[in-house]
Amino acid sequence: MDRLSDSYLLEGFVNGEPERVEVFTKHFYPKVRSLVYKLVRNDDVSKDITQDVFMIVFEKHKSFRKEAKLLTWILRIAYNQSLKFLTKNGQFFYSLDDTHYSITDETEAWQLLEEKLDVLEEAMSELTASDQLFLELYYTNGLSIREISGIVEKSETAVKTGLSRVRKRLSEIIGTKYGEN
Repeated sequence: MDRLSDSYLLEGFVNGEPERVEVFTKHFYPKVRSLVYKLVRNDDVSKDITQDVFMIVFEKHKSFRKEAKLLTWILRIAYNQSLKFLTKNGQFFYSLDDTHYSITDETEAWQLLEEKLDVLEEAMSELTASDQLFLELYYTNGLSIREISGIVEKSETAVKTGLSRVRKRLSEIIGTKYGEN
């Protein structure tokens, strides 16, 4: 979505125009909900916080700087609301390998992929919420280093270093548990 579309959708959302509200919600809700869930790790709480985020977007829409990406602004609100919840409740933050496989049939390929995803999912569960957040924003949401920097309010260098550290940590977890390094 470009800046014009962002402004157009935000304006429609705030004015309650049904078509734009629907597009706005379909586009942003899954991304916000995913980020919030990764941080709070509770389905019901993540739904509540996500709804709060959209209320804040509605209430504070005039503070959105049009030169910024709307997604970045909304995810920053989601991030801050999640941190606020975690702090209030006494909780704080604290190409996996280059192996090439010869696969001869599609079933074998899917099995191998499922096994790799299970390993990855289990290893990711051992990372801290903030480490998972870096991976989620960068790889799943496809945000740039600059956008992530804006959301988590850290320098671009800190985000790059954080991503590098998380990838290394994930590789170490997998190597230790599964002998793959």
